Amino acid sequence: MSAETTTTERPTYILTRAEVRAVERVSPSFVRVTFGGDELFEFGTPGEVFDSRIKLVFPPASGILPDLDRSSDNWWQAFLAVPEAERGSMRTYSVRELRVDTDGGTEVDVDFVLHLEPGLTGPASLWASQAAVGQELYVVGPRRGVDVDAHGGAEYAPGAADSVVLAGDETAAPAIARILEDAPRTSAVSRSSRCRLRPTSCASTRPSGWRCTGCHAMRESRTVCG
Repeated sequence: MSAETTTTERPTYILTRAEVRAVERVSPSFVRVTFGGDELFEFGTPGEVFDSRIKLVFPPASGILPDLDRSSDNWWQAFLAVPEAERGSMRTYSVRELRVDTDGGTEVDVDFVLHLEPGLTGPASLWASQAAVGQELYVVGPRRGVDVDAHGGAEYAPGAADSVVLAGDETAAPAIARILEDAPRTSAVSRSSRCRLRPTSCASTRPSGWRCTGCHAMRESRTVCG
């Protein structure tokens, strides 16, 4: 793994230390965590997030988040520079919502699927199930202003297509929802995903401006322009 960089002054990705600002259980199997903090002021470009990958670094067994060198141009090497027992766990997620106020203050929503069955859970689900305001994580993601094609973390590339079908399991639902939010409203996009969302939870997980139908437990769901 390597950190994507450009030939210009700054790397395309930024390593930030972020604080939990809010925790919301949006459905039985999803929890939404809102991150904020001064270090997020260059994180992400509103309207151009799509399904961009981000990395989250969770504390190790000690519960102490390591001190990563955020001044480094290579976030991956900064992570590896910490002894393995102290560096914690890194997992890949996507941004559900990115908000930037007039002063540049930034908040990032990340939706976690909770896999808590014995033997099936991992550090991310476990952390998310116990997340509380004030806790901190490292968040790695695209630098603000960098074109989505340049940072290499997004897979959505419809080209000239005027009709797109997005498919994925429940872990892909946040990325699919973000694509629907950022895609031009002239696009015809349908979504098919296998999820564990109750019908009453659909309103809290779908993007605004879209209508979700048939969102039942372990059945196909389809999102159409509404």
